[in-house]
Amino acid sequence: MKRIIARLSVAEDGTLVDGLGLPALERPDDPVEAACAFAAAGVDGLSFSGHAASLEILSALSRRVAPVLTVPFHVEVDVRTASQVASLLEAGAAIVVIEVPALRDPDFLASLAREFGAESIAVAVTAASEDEGWRVLESAGGPPTEWSAVTWARVIESQGAGAIVVRSASGGTQGRPFDLELIGAVGSAVDLATIAAGETESVEDLFDVLMMGDADGVLEGSLFHSGRTTVHHAKSYLREHGLAVGDSERQCG
Repeated sequence: MKRIIARLSVAEDGTLVDGLGLPALERPDDPVEAACAFAAAGVDGLSFSGHAASLEILSALSRRVAPVLTVPFHVEVDVRTASQVASLLEAGAAIVVIEVPALRDPDFLASLAREFGAESIAVAVTAASEDEGWRVLESAGGPPTEWSAVTWARVIESQGAGAIVVRSASGGTQGRPFDLELIGAVGSAVDLATIAAGETESVEDLFDVLMMGDADGVLEGSLFHSGRTTVHHAKSYLREHGLAVGDSERQCG
C-alpha cells in the first residue's frame, strides 16, 4: 500500500512556515489545525519538519497534536541525545527522523534504534548526482560526505533504522522534482521503507515516483499546500492508474 504523507514546516515560534491554501483553515499558521485539515483530506500521515524550532516547541506541538490526530506523525529534527528522542516519542510522535547526527555518528543511530526500536527511527538522505551514482550531502545545501547514496542506505539499514527518506539535491531530469533512478537504486539496495521527498507539481509526479521510482510513500510539501489539487483527487488518480493507496479520510478526534 503506497502512502501519501504531508510535510509541514515549523518555524521557531511553533507556527507554520508556509501558508497552506486550505479554505477550511481559519488559522493557517497553526500546525494543529493544518494537521487536522490534512487528516480529514485523506493523507496517510504527517511530517513536521522542525529544524528551526527548539525541542521544547516540537515536544509541545507533539503533545497538542497527538490527542486529536488520527493518522501517525513524524518529527524531523537533528537531535543530539537519546533523551531528546524519548521526549518526542513520549509526546506522541510515531517516528523521529534524523539526518546530520546519523552521518556524523552512525553508532549513535544504532544506539537509538536499539533503545527505541526500528519502527521509531528513520533517517533522511539528501544526495546529489555525480559521474557514477549519487553522493550524500550532509544536508540540503550542505557539503558532500564520503558516502555514496546506496552505500549509506545499506549502513542505515545495518544500524537498525526502520525507514529512509530520500531527497535529491537537484531533482530529476527534464525538470522533474524527483530523481527516480536515485530513489529506485536506494529502494533496491535495502529492505527498508523508502519515502521520497520532493516538491511535486502535479499528480503525475506522484505517480512517477510511486510507480517508476517504486517508492513506498511520498513526502509532499507543496502540491496540496498550494491548492493545485486535493488529496482525494490525487488518490483517485493513483488508483485509476493501478496503484494501491489507502482510503484514510478521518476527522480529528
